[in-house]
Amino acid sequence: MTRVLICGLVTSACVLGTALGAFYRGLDVLLVEDCCADRSIERHEATVGMYSDYCFQSILARDFLGASHEDLPPAAGACGSASKQVPEVLTVSRALSCGASVA
Repeated sequence: MTRVLICGLVTSACVLGTALGAFYRGLDVLLVEDCCADRSIERHEATVGMYSDYCFQSILARDFLGASHEDLPPAAGACGSASKQVPEVLTVSRALSCGASVA
């Protein structure tokens, strides 16, 4: 399964949209929580709290810096049962603007 790490700005809009796009495509989505931000910390935390362990697994940058892809946590419950079978690859995606998507 292809693994995607997502980070960027506005957690509740652009980043979430990218994460959901990857989730809908059956990818293993890891959100690098401390590399994301929103207009307020409360909005950021609410978005991460609502969707973590559902559409993405929330991790910190220190969790993957220097780690191999085998060392990263597995996908969240619903994400792990993707119907598509794709090769496992470590991919980095940044949601830098609204409308960003995962191909």
